[in-house]
Amino acid sequence: MHIGSRIFAICDAEREYAFRFMEHLRRKQNLSFQIRVFTDPEKLIAFAQKTPLDILLISERSITDEIVQLPVNRLIVLSEGTKGALPGFSYPSLYKYQSTDAIVREIMNSYGADQERESFSAPERKIQAIGVYSPTPYAQKMLFSMAVGMAAAKERRTLYLNLETFSGFEEFMGCHFERNLSDLVYLFRQNSAGFAEKMNGMIYSAGNLDYLPPIRTPSDYMEIPGEEWIRLFETIGGTGSYDTLVLDLGQSIPDILMLLAYCGRIFVPVSGDALSGAREHEFESLLEATGNQSLVDRLEKVAPPQMNLPPDGKNCVEKLPWSSLGGYAAALCG
Repeated sequence: MHIGSRIFAICDAEREYAFRFMEHLRRKQNLSFQIRVFTDPEKLIAFAQKTPLDILLISERSITDEIVQLPVNRLIVLSEGTKGALPGFSYPSLYKYQSTDAIVREIMNSYGADQERESFSAPERKIQAIGVYSPTPYAQKMLFSMAVGMAAAKERRTLYLNLETFSGFEEFMGCHFERNLSDLVYLFRQNSAGFAEKMNGMIYSAGNLDYLPPIRTPSDYMEIPGEEWIRLFETIGGTGSYDTLVLDLGQSIPDILMLLAYCGRIFVPVSGDALSGAREHEFESLLEATGNQSLVDRLEKVAPPQMNLPPDGKNCVEKLPWSSLGGYAAALCG
């Protein structure tokens, strides 16, 4: 079935909930489904009898024996109780009043698991990559990288990937994430179908920017060669879910020069102090000595304004687009 013909239907008599859920799905541009919403089960039945559904998310108050008989690839029930199978039905259920993002992640995980295993290779389609890298420690590099991602996401479907060891990402964001970049690498190595749906089941969002939290164990980065990273990035592009990657690159990444060369733009935030300048010059000298002068010429040195952070770091990411740092990133990407 062509990707544009896949139907994701929502059926809930609670009209406000159903349409709010639909609008949330439509804002998530990485989901390649036509979204249909129904508040009347009879209208859903009439539609589904003519058009098979890939996903049907239906409230437990709306499900009937007739709906169960419809041609649906994956039926999931919205429960007002706890998660689990509902009495009398063998279908999975999700708690209706949890976060919409959490519901979408579980649906995509479930849907992707249904796809038959088949030979899978990275598609030809290119994806634009923006790299952020500094050979010296730069305290707000992660914030700057996310601000660049948010600026890019205003125009293009953008995914932010943090490849920094000891980034402090989870603590800064104030939550523990069930999935992270290591899960995506594992999925990629499985060479299985349903990659796009399973990937989308791992994605988190901050405003208009999608992201995957970084790998937790620093040694894991040492086991991923540059060629594999690039194949992964191209595979993400091949799904059609994203047009742009923002890569927050760490100093411990093997084959870092290969990843920098892959990026269409490379932002290098600089501090301006003498010691940092000496380190930056040493890095550039190494590039020149190893025949990478063209890479030196592509480095875009930037001096982002520092964002004032509260002691606990709360709500900083939400404020990024309207901060001076966000405005600076928007001007760079404009």
